[in-house]
Amino acid sequence: MTPGQKDSWPSAARAWYAVVALAAVLMFGTIETYIITFLIQPMKRDFHLTDLEVGLLIGAAPAIFYACIGLPLARLVDSVRRNTLLSIALGAGGIATSLAGLTQSFWQFAVCRMAVGGGSAISNPGTYSLLADYFPRERLTRAIAVLTVGLVVGRSLAPVLAGGLVAVSSTWGVIHFAGLLVREWQLVFVMAGILGILGALLMLTVQEPARRGKITASSERLPLIAVFRYIWQKRALYLPMFLALAFYTVESLGIELWRVEFLRRTYGWAPQVSGPILGVSTLLSALTGLVIGTRATEWLAKRRDDANLRTVWLCLLVLPVLATLAPLMPTPWLSIACSSITAMLGMALTAPLNAALQSVTPNEMRGQITAIYYLVFSIIGMGLGPTLIGFTTDAIGDENQIRYAMALCAALMTPLAAISAWRGLEPYARAVREIKSRESVAF
Repeated sequence: MTPGQKDSWPSAARAWYAVVALAAVLMFGTIETYIITFLIQPMKRDFHLTDLEVGLLIGAAPAIFYACIGLPLARLVDSVRRNTLLSIALGAGGIATSLAGLTQSFWQFAVCRMAVGGGSAISNPGTYSLLADYFPRERLTRAIAVLTVGLVVGRSLAPVLAGGLVAVSSTWGVIHFAGLLVREWQLVFVMAGILGILGALLMLTVQEPARRGKITASSERLPLIAVFRYIWQKRALYLPMFLALAFYTVESLGIELWRVEFLRRTYGWAPQVSGPILGVSTLLSALTGLVIGTRATEWLAKRRDDANLRTVWLCLLVLPVLATLAPLMPTPWLSIACSSITAMLGMALTAPLNAALQSVTPNEMRGQITAIYYLVFSIIGMGLGPTLIGFTTDAIGDENQIRYAMALCAALMTPLAAISAWRGLEPYARAVREIKSRESVAF
């Protein structure tokens, strides 16, 4: 769809089917990602790892590969069929997860984790690019909120499934297969990879919508330098969103990916105990956060042009205190209560922040700019967060003092995220007003 050309949006049934399918795919991927957090102790034991090396496996390894191939692959999102591209990426990620269960060393495992990051390099930009062509701007936040239910359910099911699988796998014993020593905990990865294959098949049922929101009539793929030049020209708009995401995810992903191990070390809760509790608390807090964030954004949108980013800023104003206190609580129940409220606020800002980016980004750059956005998420958030906590714990010299590493991370990062979001309010409102002005002229 070229500039100025008016066209009807996809039917509601077709659009919402795409959301449900993408939510299911997101759920599968989230379960794959978070299962590793329940296997930290056997991984450390059998591969003789430090906390820093565990942090590298959890976060930095997939982030590195994402950084290397994320942008080149994301360019495809802006020009080829996104449903097919997503199917291939999800299948590759599932295979990499299963192969991780057959590895025999730290470096082999790291290579498989890097390949999982390669699948994410396409899945995130492709997903949000599709949604932005299925829904108009005023309905996009709600669609992304429903999509995020897949993330919520995945995070809720992952502790329950992983805790159960860890308990069951402990009775299986070691398997010798094709000259490989496959330990019981590694079989959990082999099974988790099947979810990626299911997601790949499901994506083939999602139709490709017409592209809309372009600022040029050309169908040729824009050179990457043009995308970076556009971001630099609009740096007052994009940099605050990127920085808010970066600082927030260093804290949120760093703490979340260590939470199961934190509960074991600090309060003596085994994964079988913490899994179901975390699953229920995550489900309730995240669903509540999605409703609050969506309703707040829609209410603000009737009154302000900066509604999406203002919701993000308001959530980040409250979040730092609770995020810092959560790991310092004297009992596990108080810690989970604080972290649940933090998770609620974090989920409340997720859909508005994604919607803000998609709403002001031209279609022919949407995949690449979303990839850069998630490159920040991957490299800084997922790569640095878990690694920083592991490094700090090693520096303290006592792995049982992980709570102080987590509290320090929260105290440093979340206020910086709030400041970044605040700096972006006026540039974002101005960009929305400009888009509304162009739309009124075109139609």
